[in-house]
Amino acid sequence: MTSPNLADELKLVVFDMAGTTVLDGGEVPAAFTAALAEQEIQVTAEQLNAVRGASKRQAVLNLIPEGPHRQARAEAAYAAFKWDLSRRYEQGVRAVPGAVETFAWLRERGVRIALNTGFDREIAELLLGALGWTHGVVDAAVCGDEVRRGRPAPQLIFRCMESTDVDRVETIAVIGDTTLDLQAGNNARARWNIGVLSGAHSRQQLQQQPHTHLLGSVAELPAVFTQPADSAYVTSEGELPTESFEWGTLKWLSNGKLLPGAGQTTGICHILPGRRNPVHYHPNCEEVLYMLAGQGLHSFDENSVPLQAGSTIRIPAGVKHNLSNAGSETIVCLISFSSGQRETVFLE
Repeated sequence: MTSPNLADELKLVVFDMAGTTVLDGGEVPAAFTAALAEQEIQVTAEQLNAVRGASKRQAVLNLIPEGPHRQARAEAAYAAFKWDLSRRYEQGVRAVPGAVETFAWLRERGVRIALNTGFDREIAELLLGALGWTHGVVDAAVCGDEVRRGRPAPQLIFRCMESTDVDRVETIAVIGDTTLDLQAGNNARARWNIGVLSGAHSRQQLQQQPHTHLLGSVAELPAVFTQPADSAYVTSEGELPTESFEWGTLKWLSNGKLLPGAGQTTGICHILPGRRNPVHYHPNCEEVLYMLAGQGLHSFDENSVPLQAGSTIRIPAGVKHNLSNAGSETIVCLISFSSGQRETVFLE
């Protein structure tokens, strides 16, 4: 008997459009620049890069400085952006190489396909029509003007699930080319949260966001889901998702997203000198922490325990705790949890 593939557990893939499935020729930043220039506003490449993946209407507003008639200026700039972008796309729209083939591969396996985008419906329909994706290619398309909150909020993803009758985030994959795409996928708690390097943001930018995979493009997606569901999981350092905070970082080595079906979560935690992570507890699992480097003070309900390199502490489920760095060296610790779907409740 053959082992089931991960594709057997996948019910819906939510794709971004520009830069992910639609080839990014610089049309969006060019249209932003032209529209804002009409309002005598000059924007830098860094400012434009920061709003990639966001609702385009909100992005325009964010780039208009505070002052009299800001809202009116934003409406005028947004209208100019839509006109300029439509004109650019009318000159030709192309799919990212391999996107259509990936859609077909998913359809053959009964996986539903949805698109989500920061564009409004008018621009999205222009793209879908030009690409021939209006009938029989995708099951749903949700636009930035159809939800109350755009990325990084997960509303676009949830609307895609509703439109395709999929009700469990454990069966969906979210794919995009921007940091906001990955933040939205993480906020939706999608089982597979995948970044692609075919669009706006670099590998370095995407690596800093929560993700399960980084791919060159959507053409590589079938390879992710053709491995057996019970196969060994091997990855490289650069592919591991890292979460960054003002106090330090968390790098996840294994969990239910990285290893579907995994019964534990494992990671590496760094806490900077003089910093501490927030007080929290895990309602569904115990934690074991092993100090690799540094020294600190670990709170444990109403008590505190000194830790140093070589120390191990077990924290039962439901116990409030945190770790403070009391030394001059960055704390490095190995953390392990008794569930692949670790839950955390922050108390501050």
